[in-house]
Amino acid sequence: MLRLGLMTWHEEADTITQAAVRTGVDPYFVMAIRRAEHGRPGREFGVLSVPAPTYADQLAVTLNTLIHQLTHYNGQPASHCD
Repeated sequence: MLRLGLMTWHEEADTITQAAVRTGVDPYFVMAIRRAEHGRPGREFGVLSVPAPTYADQLAVTLNTLIHQLTHYNGQPASHCD
């Protein structure tokens, strides 16, 4: 199984899904960002603009950014899960 930091990809996908669904963001969109960035610990989602030294911080900033940016694009299918 692919190991990313201290979590397996399956564990990471579960973590992303739970957080994304809670915030109304498509979890597959967030997972795609994670896989594309493939950052080291403290940069898992490629967040560099604000301090986000932990995985949880990286995920939270990514979700907040997505929520903010996707509100600018009406009808964007990745903007909210039902």
